[in-house]
Amino acid sequence: MSWPGPLTVGGNSVTLHGSAQSIYKQILLLSPEYDPHRAQKLGPQKRDDGGMVTCSGDPVPEPWKWCAEGFRYLEALGGGESGCMVGANTCARVSCSTSCGIFLCNKCEGDFWLLCRNIVSDMAVILGLCTTWDWESQAIWGGGRLDYEGYWTEMMEVDCAVLDDE
Repeated sequence: MSWPGPLTVGGNSVTLHGSAQSIYKQILLLSPEYDPHRAQKLGPQKRDDGGMVTCSGDPVPEPWKWCAEGFRYLEALGGGESGCMVGANTCARVSCSTSCGIFLCNKCEGDFWLLCRNIVSDMAVILGLCTTWDWESQAIWGGGRLDYEGYWTEMMEVDCAVLDDE
């Protein structure tokens, strides 16, 4: 994933690469005074709210617990002039914490850009519709895919150590 945007209000735009966690660490190295709350106030983004949810794939055990770290990093990357970007016809793992993989996938021929915090909103929709209770294991599981016309977001159980690119 790429993150193009300014580190300060009115600052020059930079492009950083990696997962939400590694990009956030890069931001703090470049701008220790970075304020994610100020970054979220930089401006609104038009959003396609007509997505279709599919409860499939490998669900995450205890998703609200295991995915929370990734949610926090994606929220911290802000919005407005900066966002999560993936190349043409590709999927990027935007976050992986414990066993929770969060992905942004582009169906289009050009780069695709989305507010990182909107990925968190998509994950809340997925978990609202795709969370189940397993009576045998006494565990909550959740995950799935939210599909839009030009892109999709997805949450699934993965081995983060294998996929770690930081």
